[in-house]
Amino acid sequence: MALYEGVITIPPRTAADNPVEIIVRPLTSFIKNVSILFPGGSLGLVGVKISEDNRQFAPMSSGWIRDNDKTVTFQVNRNMQGPPYRILIHGFSLASDWPHTVIVRLEVT
Repeated sequence: MALYEGVITIPPRTAADNPVEIIVRPLTSFIKNVSILFPGGSLGLVGVKISEDNRQFAPMSSGWIRDNDKTVTFQVNRNMQGPPYRILIHGFSLASDWPHTVIVRLEVT
């Protein structure tokens, strides 16, 4: 098992229809779990979703995950297409004060 981490910093006033995006490139094909660490102070105004190319898998097939000062974990159990493997982490922020950094951990086997 390997743990991959994506750190996404989302600027204030980043619209959900134009999110920031980072790429994580695992070396193996099976995603077991995903954990998303939301910072304190994000107040549920920051959202994240995760996809493989254009196929969203967290949360399930649509929507965004939002929280505050909490780690949200999903059991995924998904074989990725590839290689190469490419996971996209998208983020938006309704906050108008400062950037928020969210950490996404992928448990891959």
